[in-house]
Amino acid sequence: MAGSPLSLWLMALSAVFLTPIVEELVFRGVLTNLFFQQEWLKVGLSGIVFGSLHSSSTLPSFLIYVTMGLVLAIVYRLTRKIRAAIALHFVINSLAITITLLH
Repeated sequence: MAGSPLSLWLMALSAVFLTPIVEELVFRGVLTNLFFQQEWLKVGLSGIVFGSLHSSSTLPSFLIYVTMGLVLAIVYRLTRKIRAAIALHFVINSLAITITLLH
């Protein structure tokens, strides 16, 4: 992650705070409530779309994003609270950004 320190910190703050809110509202809040009656289809669609829209250049990275999307969808569907999925997404992104910045 090269670039100015300011742009690096703005990107990190966005990834940790803004991205989880926006993505959870779209991928879980909308996708899991708008389509299908069956829970497994709601969760599956959410995970596949989530994985597809992330910049995955390899099959393993795509599968990681799909799995993350499935887990976040399951958390949302089980708790019925979008905040739970946002909180988990926040933790995941925080760990990823921390590892990236320290590496």
